[in-house]
Amino acid sequence: MPLTPTGLTVPTYAESLAEIHAAIRASPALNPNGRVLLDETSVLGVIAAIVASKHAELNELVLAVYASAYKASAEGDALDALAALIGVVRAAAASSTTDLSFTGTDGTIIPSGTRFSDAERTDLEWITVETVTIVAGVAVADAQASITGPVAANAGTIEKIITPVAGLTTVTNVADARAGRDIQTDESLRQTMDDLLYAVGSGTTGAIRSAVLAVPGVLEGFVFENVADATNSFGVPPHNVEVVVDGGLDEDLAQAIYDNKAAGTGTYSATGDGDWAVDINGEDVAINWSRPIDVLIWVYVEIETNGDNTTVSDDSKTAAAAFGNELAIGAKVRRSRFIHPIEVVSSVTNVLRVGVSKVDAAGALAAANLDGAAADIVMAFREKARFSTARITVAVV
Repeated sequence: MPLTPTGLTVPTYAESLAEIHAAIRASPALNPNGRVLLDETSVLGVIAAIVASKHAELNELVLAVYASAYKASAEGDALDALAALIGVVRAAAASSTTDLSFTGTDGTIIPSGTRFSDAERTDLEWITVETVTIVAGVAVADAQASITGPVAANAGTIEKIITPVAGLTTVTNVADARAGRDIQTDESLRQTMDDLLYAVGSGTTGAIRSAVLAVPGVLEGFVFENVADATNSFGVPPHNVEVVVDGGLDEDLAQAIYDNKAAGTGTYSATGDGDWAVDINGEDVAINWSRPIDVLIWVYVEIETNGDNTTVSDDSKTAAAAFGNELAIGAKVRRSRFIHPIEVVSSVTNVLRVGVSKVDAAGALAAANLDGAAADIVMAFREKARFSTARITVAVV
């Protein structure tokens, strides 16, 4: 099992077994007459095979431990440990969220933890995260999915009351749910480590970004640092950091940023967002950050089908909206990227052709003009493309 300048090498099972056989044959005690039997039916042959198998298991463990010391080959917990050395934390899974609209008797209290569901998904519930009271017949509350990940709920689909509340008449989600995320993959975490390790000032910005991504409910975030003595081209003042973050509670974000920024560094917001953190002396400290600037996107799709097309339109809208809402802050909206998610959605089985003829940030293109000029949409670095099934037109032909 040599460790050389070119790396670690270990014997295979066959090589270990051959070495054990050679040692037995060379042993006067085990092979006094030179005619020892080592086939699979002999006692020594079976023992040799067992020992070689255990050697192979141990060698695999040694290789795994060796590999865990390097970013390219480490996985899971080992990769998390390496990331922590440069202040990076794997982004946790987050639940999808939505705004639930209620009707009912005035004064009715709908407590946090009240459960609702989509009539089509019995495995998923939507749980309120705040307590609200019906006033003038209506109320609105934030809710999150009972499971993590990018769970979809199109507008108007959450209509079933699971937890009975006296005085509550109806519930619905007036807009599509905001998609959550799965736990960050090893591949994505390695890319984050690369991005932060080689960035200017990566020690500080990496720690801030990792802390922000670890805040419950945060879906995405990044950090700009201006170490110069003048405002930079992004509008960040000198000796300030700007955190652009999607999701998370204000108070949690403020504390995470304060706890991880360098002493004496200011915090900047291009959108007027901020809250108070508490310093080591118990004093309030104003912390600022930017929220993504929402850009509403319309998508126009033409689908050719062969057979029953009852659900093609709705399923295609759901797939397109889910894909679009996973685009990163500042990511360009490319119309060609929407074709594949629509083609592979499991319930759309009779699609012959998908054509995304237009993505539009103005909503000016009429549904009848699906052959309008095709153009991708460039987002500014603080802008976030937002999609809704209500803004997706599907023409089934």
